[in-house]
Amino acid sequence: MAYTEIFGDTGYDSQDVIKIARYFETQTKNRAKYKVAVIVSRDLEYGLSKTYQVAAADLPAKIGIFNNLEEAKKWVTGSD
Repeated sequence: MAYTEIFGDTGYDSQDVIKIARYFETQTKNRAKYKVAVIVSRDLEYGLSKTYQVAAADLPAKIGIFNNLEEAKKWVTGSD
């Protein structure tokens, strides 16, 4: 069974990224087919999210960083 989540940009900082990262880690520990899409609108959030994406590469979940909801939905519902 695959699990998916989409998180939208509400203007967050590095502390929020850490909170999100901890949440992802607890949710994805035992789920190999878990996809998380993070949607951001500003360069700072994009950079912070990409940093987390790289740091979380050893988690079983796939994490995608996107600029819009449609791209995120397409990726989350895709078969990759």
